[in-house]
Amino acid sequence: SQEQINAQLSSDLADGDYKLRIQRQGLPDVTGEFKVARNAPGIYGSQMPDGRQILLALREDGSQVTPQRPARRGELIRIYANGLGPYTRRAIDGFQVTDAQQYVVADKVEVLVADAVVEPVFAGAAEGLVGTQTILFRLPASIPTGAVAPIIVRVNGKFSNPGILPLQP
Repeated sequence: SQEQINAQLSSDLADGDYKLRIQRQGLPDVTGEFKVARNAPGIYGSQMPDGRQILLALREDGSQVTPQRPARRGELIRIYANGLGPYTRRAIDGFQVTDAQQYVVADKVEVLVADAVVEPVFAGAAEGLVGTQTILFRLPASIPTGAVAPIIVRVNGKFSNPGILPLQP
């Protein structure tokens, strides 16, 4: 589009600093710099009016967690991410993953839910998508009561952006 370019970097790109140049006929080139790191987790969501990010989270039945349909403690939740690191098996760049269970993140992934550290049931490729990862975890029954639970993903000591998950009281 006029405002956005979606691109996937090669998964075997070495860590380091890179330059990107975008060319469009009839317009001057645009250049920018970026850094590639093995672990740079980022979780998907959308910004709320108060500036907080509400996570893109799904229940086991595939329905979305929303303020109107909040998650329950003990429920199995799926969130989406990028930058978790390489898989134990190389995926083909630019193609949909058809069997996500074959593409597990090689590094240790943790989900920080309020004061709890949760080990995911699964962290790996998102089935049917290109260049997207997913984390499946169970919400601890012990998280404090409140309208939302703060969520951060940690991979090898690297933290994601924060997000919130609406919770049933």
